[in-house]
Amino acid sequence: DTTDNRTYSIVLGEFLDKLSKTKNSILIQSESDTVFYYVDKSYKHYNLLSKHNKRQIRFENLFKIKNWQTKVITKEELKSLTIDENEDIIWDPLYAKYPEIECVIFLSSIYYTKTNKLKGFLQVGFMRNGLNGGYYLIEFNLKKNNKKLKFIETLVN
Repeated sequence: DTTDNRTYSIVLGEFLDKLSKTKNSILIQSESDTVFYYVDKSYKHYNLLSKHNKRQIRFENLFKIKNWQTKVITKEELKSLTIDENEDIIWDPLYAKYPEIECVIFLSSIYYTKTNKLKGFLQVGFMRNGLNGGYYLIEFNLKKNNKKLKFIETLVN
């Protein structure tokens, strides 16, 4: 849906602007995350978002993020480039194939809290260089005159 593509692009653009970066290209896993990564189960929206994230969706490369190039990669290809035969995490094959990328992004499906699709939640995960990464729950409000995003760190590697 074009509204979802717009929402993903806006929220990802804001998220990526907060990262310290040296490159302007990202990989996005084509299958959405189905686990809600939030350690505090007392969080008021925990059950709702945990249930919502079980619904998996597939992404196509329809993202339009200012100043960023995007490529969608399947979970299988990502695993083949980052997990060796001993199930250890490796990064060299991924960065050999995609030297231009800043990070790999993992997205949940969007949970809209309003029927006009201007407010809601999105979980964004990222990994880069095997050195750092994490998951964030982003609460967004995309009203034209009141655009704001609240970033809640939920799990950090």
